[in-house]
Formats: sequence, structure tokens, C-alpha cells
Amino acid sequence: MFILVVDSNNSSLRFADIGKAIGRSRQTAGSCIADLRAATQLGLGIKITRMHRLGISQDRITKRLEQVRETIRNHLAKTPELANPSNADLSKGFTVALEAEKHGWAEPLVWSIAFESKSDLDRFKALNWGLRTWVKFPEACFV
Repeated sequence: MFILVVDSNNSSLRFADIGKAIGRSRQTAGSCIADLRAATQLGLGIKITRMHRLGISQDRITKRLEQVRETIRNHLAKTPELANPSNADLSKGFTVALEAEKHGWAEPLVWSIAFESKSDLDRFKALNWGLRTWVKFPEACFV
């Protein structure tokens, strides 16, 4: 593993320079940086999705994550895309725990995606929760 400290204000640094500094090819350096960028963006997207599903407003998400409002809006526009692969796998019988591990998401996020269009009764059935109705107790119980 290589650790390279780069000044974020130095935009003149090229992949070839980074590759030379770590003893790797330009392509390898470029590939690693692309992976890091993708992981950072994916992490940001998951944070935005989680906060949005919790009912936090876009303005508050913007302030909390210190991002531009357009960035938040763009990620929220992609939210259905993020959920579709998970929905497809869940409908094929994959477990929520497996889906959460596969995508690196928290299980409650996968559950919220799975239950998005279901009624309360369907949610209870999926969780194997029984329904209990209120029983009217005789007046003698409260004396």
C-alpha cells in the first residue's frame, strides 16, 4: 500500500507524476485515483440517500455535508437508480443482509427500499410479525 500526500490545490499534478512518485505506471495511478473518486462519490451518495430517507430536507443535507445544493439534487435524482439493483435482487429471493453487505449499505436502508411500496400489513408479513388486536378487558380488571 502506498500513501501519497498531495496538495489538493495543485491541479498541475499528472497521473504520470503520481505514478513515478509511487513507482507504478501512469495507468495504474490513474486507475487507483479513479477508484478513490468513485468510492468517495458513492459514499457521498449513500449519505445523501440515508439522510433523505430519514426525512431530512435538502437544505439541511447541504449544510450538514457541506456540499453545493446542485450536488445534493443530482444525487437524489439518481436515488431510484441506486435502489433498482437492490429491488431486483430482493425480488429474486436474496436476503436483506446479503444485499446490505453487497452494496455496503446499512440494513435499515435496504429494508426501507424493500418496503417502499408495501402496505403496513405486507410489511408485517415480510418481517414475520404477527398482528395483535386490542382486546377489551372486563371492567373488573381495572378495579
